[in-house]
Amino acid sequence: MKSILFYFAFTLLSTSLIGQVTSDTCYPEVGKPMPNFTLHNIMYYPKTTARLSDFKGKWLLLDFWNKFCGACIASFPHTNEVQKQLGNRVQVMLVGIQDIEGEIEKIYSKYRKVNGLTMPCAFDSSLANRFDIFAGPYSILIDENGIVRCITLTIGVNDMKGFLSGNPPDLLKIHRLKNGGYDLASDSSYQFNDERPYLLKGNGGEDTAFLFRTILSSWSPANQRQSMPYTIADNLDKGRFQALGVPLEWLYSYAFWGVGRWGYGDTLRYGKFYGTPVLEIRDSTKFQYSYKYGKNLYAYSLWINGSTCTEASVKATMQRDLDSYFGFESKIESRSCPYWNLIATSEVKDKLRSTGGKPYFKELLHAGFSARNWPFSEFLKWLTFHQRDLVILDESGFSGNIDIDMDCIPENIDDLKKALKSNGMDLVPKKKEMKVLVIRDRIN
Repeated sequence: MKSILFYFAFTLLSTSLIGQVTSDTCYPEVGKPMPNFTLHNIMYYPKTTARLSDFKGKWLLLDFWNKFCGACIASFPHTNEVQKQLGNRVQVMLVGIQDIEGEIEKIYSKYRKVNGLTMPCAFDSSLANRFDIFAGPYSILIDENGIVRCITLTIGVNDMKGFLSGNPPDLLKIHRLKNGGYDLASDSSYQFNDERPYLLKGNGGEDTAFLFRTILSSWSPANQRQSMPYTIADNLDKGRFQALGVPLEWLYSYAFWGVGRWGYGDTLRYGKFYGTPVLEIRDSTKFQYSYKYGKNLYAYSLWINGSTCTEASVKATMQRDLDSYFGFESKIESRSCPYWNLIATSEVKDKLRSTGGKPYFKELLHAGFSARNWPFSEFLKWLTFHQRDLVILDESGFSGNIDIDMDCIPENIDDLKKALKSNGMDLVPKKKEMKVLVIRDRIN
């Protein structure tokens, strides 16, 4: 899971607090009363304005988000279950941080309609500015007595049930920094310097934290930084490869394909290689990861001195290390693999073909776009970018520039297909032979 940081101007507001609150609690702190606040411009709720005291007697989950945060938007259906199942005891309140273009309300309206969301949303940036909230997802959970019980990324329905039953889950904690703002790691956490080997002399963690030397270690978002190079070739000239905070599938992808996660527009592998590995193993739990709980995330550090540090040598070493520690046998084979075929009729191609004019592209983030005189190749990149877990191959035979409107949530395959059909295109499931990584249990 990857969050984008946004910075907002700091606004200091005088506050009157619930209970006996001292001046050092002007920011939310777990275990202390929540500073009083007022939310404005609330939509899909009986009131357009509400104070903290209005929620007394119920748990309140404040979920801050902005239009650029894909992880925030992806969490909507899960957070909505809290409101849906536990609404008699918990009030979920989304807090939409307003954008200059004024698009955030339109974006939420579209997601609310498509996903059947019932959560109200206050489109009001003042509270985020006041509390220095510059990263998303960001959630503050307040109990029925106004006490802050948790500050974390997201809270799902099972997490909330744990709080209500007196058995709170061990969620990732967000810490306030001494110089203002918040971070997943506290001020006392280990720093990471990419110019030195990972885990040497406290660089990124304790020297004894490794599982397997080259170095392979577990990775914790609570006290370690993240580093995810796009390819293993990024630092070969410096004799090293290091990736911190990545799932096991990414490590195998580095080891065999040279990239952590295939990017859109990857013409080298397009239609010839299949990005998702085939798992022929009894227990696949090591491949099931969670950034929220810090589960099954790893760090790998490889340093090779001299001229032997080549892409081939790094791949071979990683393959050996991963198979050796996890007990797998892995190799690339030819398999019949599923994919989505983009098709279009000749009549549609004539309709899509651009009539010319000044090139134009306007996107409502996460909710479609309008384009004129726009390269069809860029449309394919946009399509595969928003459906990264699918293999989409273009067999339409179309090229050149197009005029097109895509009014949809591109990550929602049903909504995406609906918009494609309105433009005379479709995604049809097919299979073809491709090269794919197969991971098996090792036979003794």
